[in-house]
Amino acid sequence: MTALSFAAAQLLRVLPREKISRAMGRLADKRWPQPVGRTVVDAYCKLYGIDLDDYAQRDWPSFDSFFTRSLRNGARPLAPAEDVAVSPADGRLESLSRIDDASTFLVKGALTARTSSSGKMRRASPAAPGAWCTSRPATITGCTRR
Repeated sequence: MTALSFAAAQLLRVLPREKISRAMGRLADKRWPQPVGRTVVDAYCKLYGIDLDDYAQRDWPSFDSFFTRSLRNGARPLAPAEDVAVSPADGRLESLSRIDDASTFLVKGALTARTSSSGKMRRASPAAPGAWCTSRPATITGCTRR
């Protein structure tokens, strides 16, 4: 860990993250003038290597609408094999493992064992047999496609 990342981690520990998160959410929902939107989107795409050719839309009324953009039809067809994992968003696979009744793992710092029927994570409850994976947001640049 570099000194800069350590300092950033220490700063994040004391900041009011919930308030910052809500403020950023409100800002992301705010409608922007088209020239501002194009400037923000162009900068974001350049920074994260996003190719807009895969997307159905070119002008977004807010950052949230850009961030939750839809793919154009046929842009990324699903793999036909049944043994292939499909992600609903661009991401990089960080970890993958099988789980059983005795398995536990950390999710956002909480000891977790399974997903409830409502889709919410439960803390330290018995896990159904299966598999789990963790992915982090990432662009598909540099990722391998099957």
